[in-house]
Amino acid sequence: MNGLLFESMNGYSLFFFSSLLVQSALTLLYSAPFFFLSLTLVFLAILSAAVGSIIIASLIDVFSCSTKISSLYSFIIFTTLTGEV
Repeated sequence: MNGLLFESMNGYSLFFFSSLLVQSALTLLYSAPFFFLSLTLVFLAILSAAVGSIIIASLIDVFSCSTKISSLYSFIIFTTLTGEV
């Protein structure tokens, strides 16, 4: 279970990181010499938010399934991530 908690925390930390990048980009946007740097930070924020949402969505998808095949799939992922049976 610790592996799943770690994976979900990675997803949420990417969201937090992306919000910090957006704040930095908006601060730099007001100064003209740092315009391209702020655009780069916005791009990194969008990218990290996308990766974070993929991690969280994949974890939610694994545990919201109800069929036997998806239960087996979630069991395989759970044992792979945690190393516990």
